[in-house]
Amino acid sequence: MNDQCSILPCGVCTNSSDHGGPATHDEAPPTLEGLLEVLRATPGGASIATRLERWAVGSLALVFAGRAPSLRDQQLVVVGLASLGDPEVRSVAQLAALAMLWDAVRIDLARKLVVVDEAWKVMRQPAGAAFIESSRDPPPLSRWAAACDAGHRRVLRSDYGEPIVKQCDIRILLGQTPEGADALARYFDLTPAERRSLIHARPGEGLLFVGRSHVAYEAVVSRREYAALTSRPSDLLDQESQRFEPPDRP
Repeated sequence: MNDQCSILPCGVCTNSSDHGGPATHDEAPPTLEGLLEVLRATPGGASIATRLERWAVGSLALVFAGRAPSLRDQQLVVVGLASLGDPEVRSVAQLAALAMLWDAVRIDLARKLVVVDEAWKVMRQPAGAAFIESSRDPPPLSRWAAACDAGHRRVLRSDYGEPIVKQCDIRILLGQTPEGADALARYFDLTPAERRSLIHARPGEGLLFVGRSHVAYEAVVSRREYAALTSRPSDLLDQESQRFEPPDRP
């Protein structure tokens, strides 16, 4: 095991040895496939190479061994991990996505908005929780993070969850189940009327917190925005049927 721990870093260094210095910045970066070849040629590296094949040239190569897109000129970047069912693959993919997003945040001083859906899943890994918390740092980088999550109890129970919630400038509570409303009522010191409003809230309705003040809140979207954002199966089926309407029969 100790030999393998030394073989892998040496293989990484060898694979990257020809890609150092400003003169190589415009060249293709080192790849996992190149690392695989180096390990195969290294005494004692065959077993590591076998374990790495799945990620470098196998079924997961399109996810982990492809060339990363340049994010400098991108107005919108979306990273979706919902289709990755294997927990091991999902954990590695999440770390790779966080590294890519962190580089995009730090690439310049422009303001950026990072939206994390189902934040509790990201925060199960310490690196993911640290990323969300560090994205809340003040200028000069001027980066902001918005965490959207239905599992608020999981977030608040985590090591980073409560500090993240406390340092948010703006917080929005939307409709809740009675159990969820009870937990939020205790944490945010809501009145019985405010708790009932969360239980009976329609989609888009809730409470808006800014500093120590809060008011009733409603998000109103246009039909075009709703069509782009909805994830309801019935809405998606309607969109598909409208997109592929069969021609009228004579």
